[in-house]
Amino acid sequence: MLKEIHEQSRALRQCLRSRVNEIAGTVDVERSDIGDLTIEEKQVSGEERTVIQVEHSEADISVETHLAGEEFQATVLRTMLEDSAEQNQADLDLSSTEKRVVMALHSGVSPFDIPNFVGIDVEKTEAIFNRLIELGVISVVRERTEVALTTKGRRVAGDRMGEQ
Repeated sequence: MLKEIHEQSRALRQCLRSRVNEIAGTVDVERSDIGDLTIEEKQVSGEERTVIQVEHSEADISVETHLAGEEFQATVLRTMLEDSAEQNQADLDLSSTEKRVVMALHSGVSPFDIPNFVGIDVEKTEAIFNRLIELGVISVVRERTEVALTTKGRRVAGDRMGEQ
């Protein structure tokens, strides 16, 4: 689906966030979520135009948006999007285990199931998560605290079991 970029600067700004506004006919792309960018010349509304294909995420789903416009708008948009895509390049030196962890997460494996899925211990998994967080590959959604019962806790549990 091609979206026209009109000469108004407002339409150009709206194309750079991450929502679809069907009424206004605009697509918003969050620049920090841009993965891949392809530029081609295609027929749009009977005219040869620059079409920018932007791979980005929308609610944790990878989508591709096609943007077309007049030469000036396409050039400005192309420059801005290329800068964003370059900043988001994934040219990282990851180990094979780190790559397996990333692919498992991408495939929908729960972070808590990664040790068993990948075949590594919990400490190694946490070290990999920490490195991937530092590299900006993953982000923390929620932290859990590992706990163990104290003597008081065991007493409470024992008392509760005695009541039943």
